[in-house]
Amino acid sequence: MRLTAFVIALSCVAGSIVESSAKASPTAADVTAELSRRSGIPEAELSGLLADCDANQQSMNLCAHRDLVASELSLKESVRAKLEQFPMCKSAIETRLARFEKNRDAGCTRSAEKAYGKGSMQPLARAQCAKAETDRMSEQLSRYPGCRSR
Repeated sequence: MRLTAFVIALSCVAGSIVESSAKASPTAADVTAELSRRSGIPEAELSGLLADCDANQQSMNLCAHRDLVASELSLKESVRAKLEQFPMCKSAIETRLARFEKNRDAGCTRSAEKAYGKGSMQPLARAQCAKAETDRMSEQLSRYPGCRSR
């Protein structure tokens, strides 16, 4: 039952990439704290569940979501750095990220449901897809040349 609440919570918190700040490279503690905040599972309990990612389906799902959270925290830091570099591009970057998140979440949900239906592997597949897409966006953002003034 707790895993279901966790998956629902993660589905609802995909937004707000620009709003948070993070360190250059999120530490394991940063990631665990954020995962705990999003899931409602205490950090001490999460640490045990994340100790062996192959232990069971719940651990596999949590590990995939941990990796996604790490990617999202890295993207947040990239966004923060890019906004420092190009403050005049804030609106363009925020718009692009909002569109990215919406498309990423919808596309990864469709892909995971197509592959696994509503089965127990679906949350894992969705998280892995979202992580890959988030990493791709981080790479694109690193090459962002700035915005044009109109």
